[in-house]
Amino acid sequence: MKALRIKDTQEESLRRIAINANKKLVQLGKQPIRDSELAHALLNEAIKRAMVDDDGNITIRNK
Repeated sequence: MKALRIKDTQEESLRRIAINANKKLVQLGKQPIRDSELAHALLNEAIKRAMVDDDGNITIRNK
C-alpha cells in the first residue's frame, strides 16, 4: 500500500500532535518534523504493538 486515506478528524488530530511535538523539539534545539514524518512514526509504533484480542477487536498494547 503506497497511499493511505485518513479522515478529516484524524488529519486534524495529527496536525495538533505535530504542533505540540514541534514546540517541544524546538525547545530542545532539534529540528521540527513534518506531519507525514509524525504519521510514519506513529504507524510504525502502532504496528509493533498491534494485536487482535479474544473478541476479534484490533487493539494497541501498552509498552
